[in-house]
Amino acid sequence: MVNRSRFPHTEVASRFGAIMAPRMIDETIRNWRVIMSMRKLIAGSAIATAAALTMSAGSAQAGICTLTINADQSMSLDNLCSPDPVKFTFFLIHGFQSNPSTFASSNGNLAVDLQGRYPNANVIKVDWSSITNHNTGGGPLADYVYVRDHVTGVASALANEFASLGLNPYCIKAIGHSLGAHVAAWSGFDYNRLTGSSINEVVELDPAGYFITTSFFPPYHPQRTVAIHSSNSVAFGQGGAGLGWYDPIGDLDIYIAWNGNVYGAAFNPQDHDLATTVYDWLVQGMYYDGINQWAGTGILPVQALPDSSFTDTFNLSQLDNGSFSQQQYTIDLDIGWHVAPRIPGTAKPFAYVDANGMPRVVYRGDNKDIHELRLDGSWLHADLSALAPPAGLPNFVNNGGIAPGFAAGNPSAFVTPDGIPRVLYRGDDNDIHELKLQGTWADDDLSAIVGNGPATNALGDPFGYVDSSGVPRVVYRGTDNHIHELHLDESQGNWWHADLSGIVTNVSAQDSAGNPFGFVDANGILRVVYRGTDNDIHEIRWDGAWLEADLSAIVTNGAATMAAGDPFGFVDANGISRVVYLGVDSHIHEIRWDGDWLEADLSASIINPSVSNPNIPWAPLVPPFAAGDPRAYVTPDGITRVLYRGADTDIHEIRWEPTLGSWIDADLTTPVAGVPGYVQALGDPFAYVDWSGYDRVVYTAMDQQIHELYLVGIWQSANLSNPVGVAPGYVMPYYEPPPAACY
Repeated sequence: MVNRSRFPHTEVASRFGAIMAPRMIDETIRNWRVIMSMRKLIAGSAIATAAALTMSAGSAQAGICTLTINADQSMSLDNLCSPDPVKFTFFLIHGFQSNPSTFASSNGNLAVDLQGRYPNANVIKVDWSSITNHNTGGGPLADYVYVRDHVTGVASALANEFASLGLNPYCIKAIGHSLGAHVAAWSGFDYNRLTGSSINEVVELDPAGYFITTSFFPPYHPQRTVAIHSSNSVAFGQGGAGLGWYDPIGDLDIYIAWNGNVYGAAFNPQDHDLATTVYDWLVQGMYYDGINQWAGTGILPVQALPDSSFTDTFNLSQLDNGSFSQQQYTIDLDIGWHVAPRIPGTAKPFAYVDANGMPRVVYRGDNKDIHELRLDGSWLHADLSALAPPAGLPNFVNNGGIAPGFAAGNPSAFVTPDGIPRVLYRGDDNDIHELKLQGTWADDDLSAIVGNGPATNALGDPFGYVDSSGVPRVVYRGTDNHIHELHLDESQGNWWHADLSGIVTNVSAQDSAGNPFGFVDANGILRVVYRGTDNDIHEIRWDGAWLEADLSAIVTNGAATMAAGDPFGFVDANGISRVVYLGVDSHIHEIRWDGDWLEADLSASIINPSVSNPNIPWAPLVPPFAAGDPRAYVTPDGITRVLYRGADTDIHEIRWEPTLGSWIDADLTTPVAGVPGYVQALGDPFAYVDWSGYDRVVYTAMDQQIHELYLVGIWQSANLSNPVGVAPGYVMPYYEPPPAACY
């Protein structure tokens, strides 16, 4: 459920004071012949001045810009804006006595949210405020009629602009609010008359109904048209008459139920701007329950049908789906939820299993909060940052990084002996923060609460582990490029800080060039491995005192390859300590302790398995180059497995095969490459084994969502960011992928 208290609702009062008039007053509307004459006059002016359009020289690029339409119908486009014709282009068109800021509020910024959802898109805000805010001197009604009578001319000019920009019509979406909705509809109609082609879609956000009749609408819609209704110019609800057209006008007409009311119905709340807000929420990824009908009761005041009547699932994909044309459809804002947000770039998910056996995957979302996907019968999403108030701020709501703890890097997680899940991350204050689950999620700034602090600020991502005595320890790279540690002393109930690089007793520790990784070997020795500024793999270990060693320099079987990424340390089933890393040669390398430190190029060590052995899948003799840092784990059968993202964007595994006495490589994505829903990797994988003994590998996919490969007989795939049913299972897309013609 969505906490609607985050989206305060204000009733919109009439802009015309006590002037209350039904929209169906024909004598106040110019007849069709007059309207068409005006259209030709204004359109002709627009065409004549099309050369006034100013565009920047150079290559086309996606972005957010403004197209200004002046009172004389001349136009200008931002000098820094050059729309790419083969990418989605959204035109946002405001209404009467307004400007492009109509689409930005505390609930979202539609232009920004559209580009967040479609990163390659062009978003063009149409600013015709010199017309919409014109003062005729005759009062509000005269001003409104003046703007209304300019709608068709502005639309014709805009349609010509679609053509002059050379845009692929299938990539054009015109989105308008109030009178701007009519501009959007007419622009699609005029473009079709001008070129014979149809744009992709028109979205009308509570189209104006005040002093409007059916003759004002285009005679037909050549493109898909969707309308969201939230007020009614002939309804007398709270705050006076509404301003919108309430009758169905499109292929899909969406009505809004909220707090037991159907907005815009007779004697019901009226909110002319709510349609814009709801559309923005859909763009942001909201899902709502819906029903294929106008869901009012027919009594006054109109009540919405019970929540239990809304049994469909509605999101932006349904709104944009050309085959979804239900005409009258109602969504229930009381039953809404958000799918897991996408993640920025190559952000790395981290997975673990809690004390109750529940798999949990944590990551930094594109809103810079720490998010979690957990398997509790089905995969469920939670924004942990929003659920966890920092100490002393019980009513905290994440507000864009002003409050402490806004995530600046990738999280890691572990479970302490008391059974508490702990998620670690670097905040935008460069402190190490912890989200811990004790009944509810709570946030602590560990750097600030250490007993001997303050701790040195962090430069990289933290990693937490538990030593053989049960002490929780967190290691990280500081702003001084030293390896630092925070550890929890349960006897004193406090965290303590130590500069491990500064207290080693045998040498001067090498500065760190990346994130450290800590683990406990088979003898209980604490080992923290990292890449030094010399690109060697270094270790700081506790063996009665903190000692430093350059592992790359002390291997006894040859020169170790320099590192290009962060190392990962673990202990195999035979108690051998192993450290894997990406070399500068794009191979996966290993340094292991087997009486001496030994180096191996795992990528070069694999063999071509016998094709006669049906139990061993074929692997290439030379695996693809690695494109990221490796991660390793040991499966219940005792097999060591090293996972990495190949240069082919597939997830690969190098594993030790005891029957062959050698390393082999397998492309884990081969069995799922043709399965719907599989998406290639964008980021590094993380692997673990759940309590049922299933191997699970999570990674960031090209769609910037969390995907999983899991081994149940054969490798299978699932999109964890947007699951339905019992996981793992089929999932609906987070958003409808753009057609091949648009990006």
